[in-house]
Amino acid sequence: MPSSGPAGHVEAGTPPRPLGRFRLLDLSRQLPGPFCSALLRTTFRQKTLAEWMAELAPLDVCIGPVNGVEDAWHDPQLRHRGIVVEMDAPSGRRRLVGPPIKLSGTPARIRTPPPGLGEHTDAVLAELGHSPAEIAALRAQGVV
Repeated sequence: MPSSGPAGHVEAGTPPRPLGRFRLLDLSRQLPGPFCSALLRTTFRQKTLAEWMAELAPLDVCIGPVNGVEDAWHDPQLRHRGIVVEMDAPSGRRRLVGPPIKLSGTPARIRTPPPGLGEHTDAVLAELGHSPAEIAALRAQGVV
């Protein structure tokens, strides 16, 4: 356990063992928010994510990595839940974010790939009342 001094001072480089709920509650009450955050940041930087996961997982601590976008695309749980899906598109195989809501009776699915850049421009402009000649003029002017 870290050595404590006046006003809950905790020596740097001595992370609390284990990082339990009550110890963190004590820290949050004794230290102003920025100092508590700084202590936690310093503590967690002392080991890799894999090392922290291995140490804290047996303690029944709710822990998991904060994924970046690239990490999320490869996360096995997100793939298993259908949050990350792959689909063939005219531009090639695409990774997409799947439907977030899972209904057992009427499961959602992605039926078509996302449109390519500008793929529906003419149809949208026509629906807004522009004639083919006006759309061609917009193209010639570089507007679309």
